[in-house]
Amino acid sequence: MSMFEEEYRNRINKVVQFIEQNLDSKLTLKILAEQAGISQFHLHRLFLIYTGEPISGFIRRTRLAAGFAEVQNNRRSTVLEASISVGYDSVSAFVRASAALVLLSSSAFFRVLASPSSFFAKSIC
Repeated sequence: MSMFEEEYRNRINKVVQFIEQNLDSKLTLKILAEQAGISQFHLHRLFLIYTGEPISGFIRRTRLAAGFAEVQNNRRSTVLEASISVGYDSVSAFVRASAALVLLSSSAFFRVLASPSSFFAKSIC
């Protein structure tokens, strides 16, 4: 691995950590590029090369996973609280994004949120 490749990898890792620590914040390409210390264009290109997905997709997937885990693991947390804690403005935005990720209708996905164990038990078989 060349010196440049190692430096790029470190910068991408720094951006990934920043995203994971700031899911409730507005995460723009400009802010992330400033964190990495490189141009927006360069960050976008390098992120895709090193992670295999665009930054926007990574942010969406990470936010949804964190929100879904919060609902599953913390029964006192409502879907609204989980949605807001990971950067969505409303439950409907969170549910729409989640449903699109797992290829379900919004209403079907909302039923999954209400009873995740029954959904996952059926999908494994």
